[in-house]
Amino acid sequence: MRASGTAGRRGRVLVVEANARARDWEAGWLEDAGFDVTVCPGPSAPDYNCVGSRTGTCPLASDADAIVLDLTLAGDVAGEGTRAWELLLLYFGLGKPTVVVASGDEPFVPTGGDHVSVIERPVGREALLRAVRSALIA
Repeated sequence: MRASGTAGRRGRVLVVEANARARDWEAGWLEDAGFDVTVCPGPSAPDYNCVGSRTGTCPLASDADAIVLDLTLAGDVAGEGTRAWELLLLYFGLGKPTVVVASGDEPFVPTGGDHVSVIERPVGREALLRAVRSALIA
């Protein structure tokens, strides 16, 4: 789905989530709320490397107004390749407001602020929409 022009557009959101079911739910909630959504499973097998970590930019992130990033991606689980925290740094460098999805047992969870907000897993519809809306107006 792509909004034409900016009139009435609520924003473009990139959802980076390895879990297909969670990715579909989050994208659906955002689309239902009027956002233009792009999804990405994050770095995947065989090397778990992201184009952004190789080039310093990501075309999907560059086109987004905000990003939803789950801190547990396939590379984090496999222990190789591009980690979620590296993507967070990339998005921060691009100046993209990012909503981080995390749980208490993550090895790294940002504290929020400076274009980063944190919501806890499991993600609920209202918490996600509130965080994304807040990220877009900050």
